[in-house]
Amino acid sequence: MLGIILGVTSNYAYDKIKETTKDSNRRSITNSKLINYFLPNTSAEHERRTIITSKQIDKMKGEVYLLGIAASGYLPIGDGGLSFSSHFISKLIKGDIKLRLILLNPYCQASKIRFAREWNNDIDSIGETVSKKDNYEAKSFYKDISNTLSKVQELKEAGANIDCRLTNFDPIISTMISKDYCYIDILSLGKADEKIIIKKQKSTLPILEFSSESYFYKIAKSHFEYHWKYSITPDEYDYFKPELEKKFFNPSHTGYRLIKQHESWISIDPIVGCLGGCKYCILRTSFQNNAAPLVYTIPEQLSNRLRESKFYHNDAILCLFNYSDAFLSDNKKRIIKWLEALKENNYRNWTCIPTKHPFDSKTISEIKNVYYKEKLIFFVSFSGLPKDIEPSVDIKKIVDSMKILKENNIPIVHYWRPVTELNKSDEDIDKILDIVTKYASCSVISGLKASSSLNKYYKSLNLINGQDEKNQGDYLPKDFLNKLRIKAEKLSYPIYLHASCAVSKITKKPDYNGTMFRSDICALHENGNSICSEDQKLICQTFKNETEKNFDKECYIDTIRDILPGIDVNIDENKIEIKSPIYQEDLINLIHRLKYPITAKKILHTNQYVGSILDS
Repeated sequence: MLGIILGVTSNYAYDKIKETTKDSNRRSITNSKLINYFLPNTSAEHERRTIITSKQIDKMKGEVYLLGIAASGYLPIGDGGLSFSSHFISKLIKGDIKLRLILLNPYCQASKIRFAREWNNDIDSIGETVSKKDNYEAKSFYKDISNTLSKVQELKEAGANIDCRLTNFDPIISTMISKDYCYIDILSLGKADEKIIIKKQKSTLPILEFSSESYFYKIAKSHFEYHWKYSITPDEYDYFKPELEKKFFNPSHTGYRLIKQHESWISIDPIVGCLGGCKYCILRTSFQNNAAPLVYTIPEQLSNRLRESKFYHNDAILCLFNYSDAFLSDNKKRIIKWLEALKENNYRNWTCIPTKHPFDSKTISEIKNVYYKEKLIFFVSFSGLPKDIEPSVDIKKIVDSMKILKENNIPIVHYWRPVTELNKSDEDIDKILDIVTKYASCSVISGLKASSSLNKYYKSLNLINGQDEKNQGDYLPKDFLNKLRIKAEKLSYPIYLHASCAVSKITKKPDYNGTMFRSDICALHENGNSICSEDQKLICQTFKNETEKNFDKECYIDTIRDILPGIDVNIDENKIEIKSPIYQEDLINLIHRLKYPITAKKILHTNQYVGSILDS
């Protein structure tokens, strides 16, 4: 029988529990042996307190799940720790039980909010609340989490079987679950129909509900597993900590803009946050990965904001939801609203939708009804990585979604990303090609976004090998492209290294990144890495010939200065160079408008990473 031990914070809560369970028609929980009450603190005002006994701890075996903020009440850290903790740890070190422990990441947005609330600060000014590092790290909230991490390492060295993670979600409640007991800390209980609903204090939202011990255990464990799925390991936390700290203590940093100029398109990001849990995601160094999608802008606010952006022009390629996923949870409804808003505000641009989540026929029918079907491109992403790296990717469901798109004559570009040491084999390549050649127009290949701060982490996951640890920029295993080229050429299947090439193939226009002038990229050149279809090569070759024949130096200079007044530009032997410092996005935008390569003496980076269009 499951024992449920509830921590309550006041006599009122204790009395409330009895009041909700005294109905003679239902079992009186307070009078049964199912529940023992305990209080985690030792304040004298709390008279009704029973201690979890060593005998109860002795019943524990197998896995124990502990979801907490800092879990300092469960482990004997400093002056903290419940009275049972020493006995519990003794069982851990003996190997009688295995502990799976989740703590709150102290450098996530949820921690900012919790910290502000605990110190009675206005949530709207939480940036100012934690802007001083010493102020934040001196408080018990931060110290408890840090001390617990240290204690976990100490216990592991002593032989304890502990697997620890950090979550970016506020757990709301502390839960400790074994097959014999479930401990819920700091709760109030209320009555609703025939169920007891456990609620966050001062909240009407039910967190857990149960009508039987087994059902309660199932829900409580499910709550834990949800946090576990979207958590990071202590090693990951250590890798990302410097970057997390930098952003956490910057009161002006949100990293959010609705409209950004990327190398591939203009990115429109009304929603930030993804629960995909992909281990390689570059958003892991921000608050945007392993976080519930957060709506920053609603469709009704679009109006002329895009048209008034300095990046927008009528031929611009748009892309929605780069910092989330269009078909993740409630985003399915949101993507439809945003496409509808684009059409209502008279935007007729080609629009790309990247995703690695499945969707059904009904969703696609709704999308077709609200936007121009002939102006849509789906970038469907999968690369055959194992589940521990891409926990939310289901290739079977993705294939079913690709079938739906093909049946509706909506073009598909396969995003083959990221290619790593774990998915580069001939067998891996053959499996992917067998799928995508049936449904997609082409594939875009991408490696990891390598950097000195990320490479050690990638190596720990076996995504890169040790020799490549100093790699910067896009990382691809050295032998992958050669193997893929041989196989793809036999199938006459186009392979590109840049999304703009794929978009240009679909739209039947010359590549707006001007890659036809780049011998290191374009298939028109002997050393180009892409495999392009003959019809697209003809389009780009024709544009290249006409541009070179009619190159007008003064016209280019005037056009550039119309877009960016006062910019210092020089053209020598048909090579365009910006002499004055230029923002990364402004430079990309110039390249897209002119469809011609442009270099710069100094680029001021405004995006999260630099792709190979500028990194040349």
